[in-house]
Amino acid sequence: MELRHPLPNVEFSKDDIERLWKELIEKFEPPPPGLEKRSVSGTIAAESRGERVEETDIERFLHSELLADVLDDLTVHLHADYGAPGERFERLANSRRLLLSIDDFLGVDVRLTGDKEWILGMKAFLDSFFGKRIRRVLSLRITMVLVLSVAPAAAFFSAGSRINSDPLEIFSIFWANGAIIGFSLLSGKWYPKSLLVIDERGLRKPWYVEWAKVILGSVLLTAISTIVLSFFWPS
Repeated sequence: MELRHPLPNVEFSKDDIERLWKELIEKFEPPPPGLEKRSVSGTIAAESRGERVEETDIERFLHSELLADVLDDLTVHLHADYGAPGERFERLANSRRLLLSIDDFLGVDVRLTGDKEWILGMKAFLDSFFGKRIRRVLSLRITMVLVLSVAPAAAFFSAGSRINSDPLEIFSIFWANGAIIGFSLLSGKWYPKSLLVIDERGLRKPWYVEWAKVILGSVLLTAISTIVLSFFWPS
């Protein structure tokens, strides 16, 4: 049986990543009825500072000097083989596979292959583990894009209409189109869908992110004031 299951965006600490790895390995026990475990292997990998870091040992991975304070993504691949007691190693009767991916662009999901009971148990575990660490930033990202693109564009257009300025009206349209794309990309860097923290220093945001709400409020207030004033501006 095979299953591909979507999971929510999450915020993981270094301890969460270590715990997830260890508990996933434990979930490959017990073996299917009538079989015994022959082998378990796996890798954990991440993109960090432009480098791909991949290890078979969680301790080496988490203490790698190549890892930055925050990971760009995370991939866990585990595989176990099972055979009947007394049979030769080459004669494998069953196997279980897990491929877990956490990526800000591609999303979060897991692919499971194995017996039905194990798949359902693993799915329930992951739903619980991820469900307790959900990261919700979609509303912040949408607000940021709308305030920094649509609000100024509306102000430019309103002012241009009032003073009969075609260039200003045209500029407002170009601003809206370009700003939506630009600030959509920027919002992803300010507020990533999933946050994978190796060191607490990664939680320290730049001043412009810390002040994001003040900046957004100021831009929105200025845009609204411009729109209101344009109605009273002498034509």
